[in-house]
Amino acid sequence: MNQREYFRVNLTTACAVRLRKLRDKSLSPMDAFEASTQDISGGGLSMRTDRELVVNDMLTWQFTITLKGQTIDVYGHFVWMKREGHAYVYGVKFIFFDENSRRSLLRTLQLMQARSRFQSSQTQSQ
Repeated sequence: MNQREYFRVNLTTACAVRLRKLRDKSLSPMDAFEASTQDISGGGLSMRTDRELVVNDMLTWQFTITLKGQTIDVYGHFVWMKREGHAYVYGVKFIFFDENSRRSLLRTLQLMQARSRFQSSQTQSQ
């Protein structure tokens, strides 16, 4: 059985994406392009864009997302791509430079998931 290491939260929100590293070489800041997240977990996210991008682990990308009013920057690699009509959907595996960043993201996602479940239970009981 293939079980995910982290729970996923369905989340459609704007995401600014920019290339940050080629292998171990940092790149000067480049212009970001917009994408839309589909879901997010403590280990990665899936996103949708109209751009065709290279999927490999030599490129490190920065993803800027606003969660609960807080702007979060996470870094990762594209690990898969699927074409859907004129759009592309990508799977991203996060790279955390410290454990505190991962824990902070997980706490935020847990709060979002709890709030979503509470709102769902309130709707069903009405």
